[in-house]
Parts: sequence; C-alpha cells; structure tokens
Amino acid sequence: MTTPQIIDQIHELILEDRRISAKSIAEQLEISREQVWSIIQEDLNMRKLSAKWVPKCLDADQKRQRCQSSEQLMELFRRNPNDFLPGAIGDHGRNLVISLRPGDEATTNGVTA
Repeated sequence: MTTPQIIDQIHELILEDRRISAKSIAEQLEISREQVWSIIQEDLNMRKLSAKWVPKCLDADQKRQRCQSSEQLMELFRRNPNDFLPGAIGDHGRNLVISLRPGDEATTNGVTA
C-alpha cells in the first residue's frame, strides 16, 4: 500500500542522491522495487535520465527560471558575441557549467564577466 509518507521518503532519498537506484530505495524502505518504480513514475512523475532521477516536466517556476536565464544569456551574447562563451561558461574540470542564475551577473569561477 502506498502512503504519503512512503512517497515523501522516496522523494527525499532521490533529492539527496539523484543517482540512487530503485533497488537501493526498495532495500532502505523495505518495499518492493515494483512499488518504488510505480511511485517514482506515477506519483512523483519522474524518470531516470543519464543515471539521475529528474522530473518529467518542468513546473511553472522552473520554466520561468529557464526563460530568465536564457534571456540573460541572450543579452550577454548581444553585448559582445566574441566573448560570449568565455564569459558565460566556465570549465570546472568535469563539466561545462553555465554560471548564470536569475538575478545574478555572468561569472566565471566567481569573477564577473
């Protein structure tokens, strides 16, 4: 039987470690893997993508944040297309990371672009 407490526990485990496996969740909560999959897909509306659990759809706030970030990146590009990539993207060793958050200035490793 699925309870709101189990759903919340699964959601918290995923938020703590997006790479956690359904098997690990099932073992920790002592429920079946099938029940874990059902809760993740139907109740939490998530799916596995590149070994991480992610929401299937963005909520309204996430969409707004993405739009704001995109507008800031476009403005940065319009100001100086030749220096756009070095100013907007920083290489932090493993991944390329866009260093803009809504309301923030463009930064690379903490230095304003």
